[in-house]
Amino acid sequence: MTHPCDINFFRAPIRRWQREGHDVRLLYLDRGRLRRLIEHEYPDVPAQQVGRHAASRLGLYLRTGLWREVELLAALRGGTTDVVVGFPGFQTAMVAKLLQLKSLGAYDDPEHRPNMVLSKLFCDVLVLPEYLGINGSNIETCRALKEWAYLAPRYFTPNPAVLGEHGLSPQGYIFLREVEPRSHNYREGGHASGGQSIVEALYQAGLNRERVVLSLEDKRRRACFKGWQVLEEPVSDIHSLMYYSALVASNGDSMAREGAQLGVPSVYLGRRSMKANDALYAMGFMRQVTQPEDMLQFWRELSQRGPDPARQAGARARLTAEWEDPVDVLCQALNALTAC
Repeated sequence: MTHPCDINFFRAPIRRWQREGHDVRLLYLDRGRLRRLIEHEYPDVPAQQVGRHAASRLGLYLRTGLWREVELLAALRGGTTDVVVGFPGFQTAMVAKLLQLKSLGAYDDPEHRPNMVLSKLFCDVLVLPEYLGINGSNIETCRALKEWAYLAPRYFTPNPAVLGEHGLSPQGYIFLREVEPRSHNYREGGHASGGQSIVEALYQAGLNRERVVLSLEDKRRRACFKGWQVLEEPVSDIHSLMYYSALVASNGDSMAREGAQLGVPSVYLGRRSMKANDALYAMGFMRQVTQPEDMLQFWRELSQRGPDPARQAGARARLTAEWEDPVDVLCQALNALTAC
């Protein structure tokens, strides 16, 4: 696991694999609060840190990339592992080739070309959203996006009790996420013009007067948002906080898509062009806004219309009717590999 989203994505598959009698062990990258999140979500699953996340481009290639492969080899050698699974999966799959293990990957970001090319090359099976339009002899497609693996009604039921824990009321606040722009994915796309964080630009442009719950990856930046309520992760139910918000906005693509799949009006504040996002834009469930003044105008229009529970329920019902269950697809792929 290399990203907080991995914790959510693999939650249902891991529980299903455990029920089916598989022994599961987690390897995770030292990145932000990932260790704390894993301990919170998987207290009964053995977990081992492998590698560290770096801030510089050179560090990402050398320490987070090449040296981590050596550490992965040491962690997997001599054990009883049959299959390695990852998102995107090429790191573990490369080691699996050396150790003659099966490998399963899943991914949703072909715009990050190195990750996609390496995952297609090394994974025995790679599960991709159908929307990406990518095929191959080792590709399994899924008619859904990765977030549906934990946000489909089968896996997620909103809990209004979480609102009381944070002194909130339904649809009475904005849920905002700022991702620290250290990875390749966010290094170019998380800022407004002039290099300032778009979330900080929104704050200074007037959103500081609104009730905002902020999920802030870099807590050292807390002083930049004194007027907002900054979360201390892990929280008991972050997706319920998102579900009951009036708006979800994020400079990271994953959380913006989460808001859209929860049926909440959602905005991607980053500048990246992504096929995974395009699927939700086409449905009218999410929009991309990169200028603070445009975001503020959208919020004013949304506030004037007020809450729309029917829209939220309709969005969730449409996705349930049209999409597959990514967990089923992932588990069927793993079962096929273990049967070989």
